[in-house]
Amino acid sequence: MKDMLIKQREMLNKKVEESFAKFMETADDKDVAVYKNFMEQLNQLNEQIAAIEAEELKKAGKKPVEVEEKNQKYNKESRDWAKRVVEAIAVGGTYTSLIPAEIATGIVEKLNDYGRIFGRVTRHNVSGTYTFAVEGTEASVAYVAEAGSVTETTPALSPVTLGAYNLAALVKLSKEVVNDPAVNFIDWVINALGKAFAKKMDAEILAGTGSTYSHITGILTALAAESDTPHIVTDTTALGAFTWANLKAALAKLGEYRNGAVVIMAQGTADYIHEFKDDGKYIFDQNQPLNSIWGMPVVICSQMDAMGTDGNIPVLAANLSYYHVAIRQDVEVNILNELYAANRQVGMVADLRVDGKPALLDAFVALKTDF
Repeated sequence: MKDMLIKQREMLNKKVEESFAKFMETADDKDVAVYKNFMEQLNQLNEQIAAIEAEELKKAGKKPVEVEEKNQKYNKESRDWAKRVVEAIAVGGTYTSLIPAEIATGIVEKLNDYGRIFGRVTRHNVSGTYTFAVEGTEASVAYVAEAGSVTETTPALSPVTLGAYNLAALVKLSKEVVNDPAVNFIDWVINALGKAFAKKMDAEILAGTGSTYSHITGILTALAAESDTPHIVTDTTALGAFTWANLKAALAKLGEYRNGAVVIMAQGTADYIHEFKDDGKYIFDQNQPLNSIWGMPVVICSQMDAMGTDGNIPVLAANLSYYHVAIRQDVEVNILNELYAANRQVGMVADLRVDGKPALLDAFVALKTDF
C-alpha cells in the first residue's frame, strides 16, 4: 500500500511542477485552480503516507522524528522576508527591500537553468568594478642554432573592465497565489525572477547596445563595431537567405575556438539549415532534429534574428566561455499593488546589477544576410 502511494506521489509531483510552471507563466485563474487541485491531492497523499509511517514507527517502538527549523528548505531570514512581502500584499501596501542572500543566490542559479545563452558564459560574482586580462599577441617560438640567440617577444594582454549596471525585471502574480498556503512563495519568487532575468540576459548578451541605459555589450554589437567587420561573413545570395557554403565559411572562421563553441539561431533558421543538400542529398539526418553542426551543439534562441528578412544575422557561432558577465547578488525587489489591481494581480519589480562584454572577438563569428 505504501509503495503504491509513493509511486502516485511521484507522478503527482511531476504534475504539480508542470502546473506550477504554467501558472507562473500566465497568472491565469484557471491555471491556478489546476495547480491548487494537484496540490490538494498531493497533500492528501502525503498525509496518508505520513500516517502509515507513523504506524510503522509505533509498531517498532520508535517515536516520530521531529523536523527542526534549521532543516527547513529556507533559512529564517528568507522566511521572514517572504512573510513581510506577503503581508504587504495582503494589506495593499507597497514594499521595497533587498532580497536575502539565499534567495538572491537562488535567482542567479535559475539564470543558469533558464538562460539558453547565459548558462554558458563565464560569470564573475563581484562587489564592484572588475578588471581582468585576456590573451592578446602570443609569444613566438622558433628553432635556433646551437649557442644561437633567441628572439625576444613580449606577449600582450588586453584588459577588460566590467562594471555593474542596473537591469530590471517586472513580473506579475495572482493574489490568489500569494494567499494560497499551498504555494511556496519563495520558490515562486526564485523561479519567476530567475526566468525573467534569464530571458533579458540572453537578449542583452546577443545584442546589448552598451549605450547609456544598456551597458551590457552584446556579441553582435561588438562584431558590428569592428573595422571592416572581420568576424562577420556576409551572404548576398538571395533576400534573407544564405548558402551552405557561406555557413561553412563562417563556422571555419572560429578556428581553434571551435572546441567548446555552439551555434546559436532561431527555430526557423534551424529548420532552413536542416533542409540543406549537397549534390542533391540531404546533409543532415531528416529523421532527427538539427542538434549540431560540425560537432558544435545548436542552441535555439528566440532572440536571434529570424529568417526571411534582409540585413539580419540569423546565425552566430560562439565560444561563450569568452563572454564575461559580472553580476552582483544584491537583488532589490519592489511590490506594486496598484499596477495590476484591476486584474487582482500584483506587480513585482526586481533590480539586478550586471555588466557583460565579449573578451576576445576571435571566439565569435556571425553570418549576415545582405542582398
